[in-house]
Amino acid sequence: MRAWWIMVVAPIAHGAACAQDSRQPSDAGRVDALLAELPHVRVDREERVVEFDGYVPIDAHIASAPNLYLEVMVCTPDVRAHEALVASLASPASVHAALLLVGLTPGHVGSWNWSDGHADRITPEGSPVEVSFVWIDEAGATHENLASDWIVSGVNGARFSETIPSGEPRWVFAGSRMIARNGREWYAAEAEGTIVGLHTFGSETIAWNSVLSPSADAEDPEWIADPDRVPRQGTRVVVRIRALQDLPDMTEHGPADVSPVE
Repeated sequence: MRAWWIMVVAPIAHGAACAQDSRQPSDAGRVDALLAELPHVRVDREERVVEFDGYVPIDAHIASAPNLYLEVMVCTPDVRAHEALVASLASPASVHAALLLVGLTPGHVGSWNWSDGHADRITPEGSPVEVSFVWIDEAGATHENLASDWIVSGVNGARFSETIPSGEPRWVFAGSRMIARNGREWYAAEAEGTIVGLHTFGSETIAWNSVLSPSADAEDPEWIADPDRVPRQGTRVVVRIRALQDLPDMTEHGPADVSPVE
């Protein structure tokens, strides 16, 4: 865990985002300098797409254990990878910075407001995005699937994507939050490894647009990895995040270099 979001990434990313609006000649240099600090992450500013590399950490094809319950969509390898669809070495803070570079605005994470023994759900907010997984099968064919399409209900087999009404964004750039630990401030997603959330832990950089409790005491576990869609364990995956709102001014600055999906 590193707290360099406060010291390095946040000031540079904020400056780069502001520079896009002021249209200064030094924009390209500042953006290039930031991108050099974002290993495993690629940015296409013209298309407003952020990509980062990962792999499938779970085995969803064990016949004797068909219900592999999930907690997060994408996380770092050392936290909840046994309950995630994709694990990535990309830093959550780097992903946050890249999303700022394509003009997205962080909002707030989901949470609960407890009062008189009752919990009101506070839905996450932020710029709407779409999250998809790009991968290559054993025959060499490339696939791109909505991240939510890799999940089904362990109760009735319904696809997770179907829980969101047509036309509503599935994901938002919640932007995680800052927390105090050991006398220092930390970017919570960096500390907890939650890059793209499913259940609401309150630290997600990108959050599902509604609140789902990770506690079995509050809600019965339901959502499992779909063995018919999740690739075999170890398959390389590119996580692709697309902005869903137009920002015409961004195209005047040209795209940052972006490596192609292999």
